[in-house]
Amino acid sequence: MTCTLDSDEFSADAPGAYRKLRDGHGPVAVVELEGRLVSLVLGYPQALAVLGDPDGFSSHPHSSGHPVMACPAATGLRVPGESSSPFALYQSMLERLDLNAVRRVTGEIAMAHIAGFCEQSSVDLLTGFAIPVTCAVFESIFGLTRELGNRAYQYLGFLRETVDPAAAAGLAEVMGAAIAAHPVGSTADRLGWLRVEGADQVQLARHAAALYAWCEPTWNLIANTLRMAAADKLFGGDLLGGGLSVREAVDQVLYTDPPLGNGLVTYPQRPMPQSVAGVEISEQYPVVISIAAANADPMIDGGDRTGNRAHLAWGARDRVCPAQPLASTVAIEALEQMLDVLPEITIDHAAGPLRYLPGGVHRALAALPVRFPPTRILTPTN
Repeated sequence: MTCTLDSDEFSADAPGAYRKLRDGHGPVAVVELEGRLVSLVLGYPQALAVLGDPDGFSSHPHSSGHPVMACPAATGLRVPGESSSPFALYQSMLERLDLNAVRRVTGEIAMAHIAGFCEQSSVDLLTGFAIPVTCAVFESIFGLTRELGNRAYQYLGFLRETVDPAAAAGLAEVMGAAIAAHPVGSTADRLGWLRVEGADQVQLARHAAALYAWCEPTWNLIANTLRMAAADKLFGGDLLGGGLSVREAVDQVLYTDPPLGNGLVTYPQRPMPQSVAGVEISEQYPVVISIAAANADPMIDGGDRTGNRAHLAWGARDRVCPAQPLASTVAIEALEQMLDVLPEITIDHAAGPLRYLPGGVHRALAALPVRFPPTRILTPTN
């Protein structure tokens, strides 16, 4: 029976499903995703080999005759309606983004949300912290009004696991409206970092929409790290005791519970099976890298990973996601503020077992209820 990645059964125990697939099929297994068969790469060496062979496995679907997959392409970003993701353009944009300003804004927004619940004894850290903080930060970065931010969030929900041209166009329209509201040279212009020479307004809006789509993986990275801190006594103890920095904790989560469990889609370019690190991959199906499974490959798994960033959560080789600095900055700063104020969080088991949303791409909690000792944030006016 073919494993279906976007089923409730898979989401309920994704690590167990990966183990069964590896035991039954080895480093590559044919599974179902988005209603079609794909080759799922479970092995770390095979994943690196695929990502390092753009001639054999391209991120351009149209050159292979395969249908376009909704999940992220090999660069980690996909512009709706375009066959590839121009890494250089994104890199140029993000190199001009002031990450120190992003860090400062994230800290201010995170503290404002923490102040709203820290004197209570419980909260859902997904809907009460990770999602609203990330969305507010991205609204600030992209110059979105509250109304535009709400629309962008709604369109993002439609694009979560499917190809939705209307939602993609809507998100680009939102970004276009934000860009138009910040004309070049005006005192209102906060989006100079987005404007790349040679790109027109329509292109800028579509590329901004693709960058904004990293909002969800960012809030899931925050939530998954907080889940580990609350549920794993050793992990949480290391964080509380200073034996593990927040940056190191995030890297561990990117290894063990990455926000994108599967993605980095490529399309076979040769009309025959290809041998990849000793394993044949069929030419018949799109190839999806299982980021979570490859990170847990017994060939590389084991030992202390503190400070090790060889995981595939951001891609690999020449197919690294350019949104990494932005997503990392927001996640780490939000987590540092949260764990500084409320370091002793535990899972609120009275709310029921934790559940993951169905989907073959995102590793996304449905909720993250926690309990903690009520704390008051001291300010000079207290």
